[in-house]
Amino acid sequence: MFQEMRETHAEGQASVKRSGLSPNPSPPDHRRTVTRNELSYQLVTFRFKEIIMSRRSKTLLTLAVVAMAAFGFTTAMANAATLTFTDSFETDSGWSSYKTWNYSSGYTLAAPAGAGTKYWYHSGTDGVKDIALTPTLDPADIDAGRGAYSLSAWLGSYTVQPDRGQLRLLWLDVSSAPIGVAAETFDGGTIVTNGEWQQFTGSGTVPVGARFASLIMEDSPTVGMEGGENDGYVDLLDLEVTAIPEPATMALLGFGGLAMLRRRRRA
Repeated sequence: MFQEMRETHAEGQASVKRSGLSPNPSPPDHRRTVTRNELSYQLVTFRFKEIIMSRRSKTLLTLAVVAMAAFGFTTAMANAATLTFTDSFETDSGWSSYKTWNYSSGYTLAAPAGAGTKYWYHSGTDGVKDIALTPTLDPADIDAGRGAYSLSAWLGSYTVQPDRGQLRLLWLDVSSAPIGVAAETFDGGTIVTNGEWQQFTGSGTVPVGARFASLIMEDSPTVGMEGGENDGYVDLLDLEVTAIPEPATMALLGFGGLAMLRRRRRA
């Protein structure tokens, strides 16, 4: 029996040898292949995470920068000082000439919405009022170019005459000398129908060095005068002057960061 087993084994060995196979094959070595796959996988995973984190970081940085800028801007706006002068001419607000008519007298057409019982009329004498910008507004903010204004007024005239009025806004320096020409000129000469009321509006930047706003109600130079005096009328005058303080440091950093991000994206 043992003899037969030995012969069978010898024949098997000879057969294996003729086939070129190893009589005692070793199991395949997968360690190198597995290591490369694992390394590739780890590199891809790391790169993917790096890209995700990079984009997330940029997004978070952008949001942080925007938040900083918004915070600084909001803080600056919250600290903005505003000077407001409104006049419906129910009482004298300190004009150099204060004369009024009642709407009930019927010298004009329907009163503008929101008007009181009276309106100012020219009567041959200009009405002037100078309004101090300080101490309500900081001169440093004005001189830094951070002052802005808006002006609104209604102009009207007598129903049976073409006379018209005019309103001008001048800026004066600390010695009450005019700074340049009038910032706004509302010429009632554009009113077509006698007795009609028309609203005029304007806005702009307060010039450097301005310390007073001067409002002047006068004759319109574009129309004639009948009856010995100009029947130019003014009502619902509204002037607002705002000075915005220097933006907070957070806002400056924020806007600087936005500019840096923009440059990096362009690059």
